[in-house]
Amino acid sequence: MICAQANASPLHRACADLLVKLCVDALTETSYLAEVCELGSSIVSSDVGFRMRFNGFNDKLLDLFQTSMKIMLSFCGQVGSLPDTIGESRFSACLEVLQRRYKNSCMSASDLSTNVRVRALRPTIWSAQERLESLRNIDVASFTKTTSAILGTMAVEAFFHGNADTADAEHAKELILNMLNKSCKNGTCIGLPRKKYPAQSVLQIPFPKALKSDPTSTPSPWLITVPSKDPTEPNTAVEVYIQVGKDKLEDRVMIDLLVHMMDEPLYDHLRTREQLGYHVSIASRWTCGITGLCVKIITATHASDVVLERVETFWRFWRQELETMSNADFVEHLSGLATQKLDRFDGLSDETDSLWEEIADGRFEWQAWRDEAVVLRTITKEQVVNAFDTWVQPADPKKRRILVVRVIAAPVAAATDENEDEDDSAADESTRVPQHASDGRPEIAFGDVGYYVDNQVSDFRKKVCKQQTWGRINSKLS
Repeated sequence: MICAQANASPLHRACADLLVKLCVDALTETSYLAEVCELGSSIVSSDVGFRMRFNGFNDKLLDLFQTSMKIMLSFCGQVGSLPDTIGESRFSACLEVLQRRYKNSCMSASDLSTNVRVRALRPTIWSAQERLESLRNIDVASFTKTTSAILGTMAVEAFFHGNADTADAEHAKELILNMLNKSCKNGTCIGLPRKKYPAQSVLQIPFPKALKSDPTSTPSPWLITVPSKDPTEPNTAVEVYIQVGKDKLEDRVMIDLLVHMMDEPLYDHLRTREQLGYHVSIASRWTCGITGLCVKIITATHASDVVLERVETFWRFWRQELETMSNADFVEHLSGLATQKLDRFDGLSDETDSLWEEIADGRFEWQAWRDEAVVLRTITKEQVVNAFDTWVQPADPKKRRILVVRVIAAPVAAATDENEDEDDSAADESTRVPQHASDGRPEIAFGDVGYYVDNQVSDFRKKVCKQQTWGRINSKLS
């Protein structure tokens, strides 16, 4: 369900989350009985509306769908009071659960680093802190008014996959249309044309600049440095993200190949040999039609500056390895990646996920994995070297779009008693975070970390990126 107002403000986004909580709560008994019959269901909110999924091997699947959809649509045009399907006492209970979830979100350094990176790139995402603040004075009247606005203009896209034929899909389509017509019969909601779908833009990371005082200096990556939210967090998380550009088949395959080739050497070099951190990984990233790659390291023993330096050192080391790589080893990498892409789906669920994501993302490449494998047949080592030199380590550092997100560990673990004896104090030293793991941590009170993170993300969007996006990506993303 794509809703024009689903993400219009932090309040709209929070009310969409609360709407899902209320619907799931009202469907608890139904969902349990469905699970007994091997039927599964889920309802989640997103930046553009809601996603509902139903699966199983029972002919009552569409009955479960109708029951769930009716409860969701019962909020259409409902202002001032909750629908009859929702118990009045459940509002405060679900609200409390949602507020607690917002407070506890991104407590680990790993989760926070990823959240900050994605929010820095996508200006349409509201933070948990912003959503929590928007619910401070919420009541039933303001909630139903907001949900009515959310559901007031929407489109519905459906995908029927599995043991079904065209007649089954047409039947499901008629069920959806009938429910929508009944819910909107009083003009409480109108259709949403595809060209008016909520924009899912991605900010363009600018090229780094040299210091004004020294124009010849090597420009540093753009940095977002924030403290961990948990006062006992022992880990520092660092994500090094390199943005490539708009999605192109050839670029997407090249990024996958670079990641495939660097994955094992990166882990061996930084994790096994240098013992830089307990988590070391590299992965390709596809963010609403913008491609890139990201190195992520989580450590409790090294400062974030050291981590970043070691990553840059690895790239210089691996560049030499790439240049001297034998043709046999290179072909082995091509073959290995092609084999992964041509692997069969593990089951219907995985295949459904793949096809549905193509619909949700608006890319509509139904055999993307096959097309990518075909492109692999044409790639040469020289092309890989050129791609690495263009995106990852260009000769001119000013030509690299790079963002580094650092979540710095707490300086010490929380003490249990101020009057510990010497033996207890000595034992407690073993639980303290090594001082260098928390180097560079902003001096922010733990209760204010959420606000500080939001300000850092906002500054990056406005002052660094200047709200410059990549523009229209495809038929559904703009």
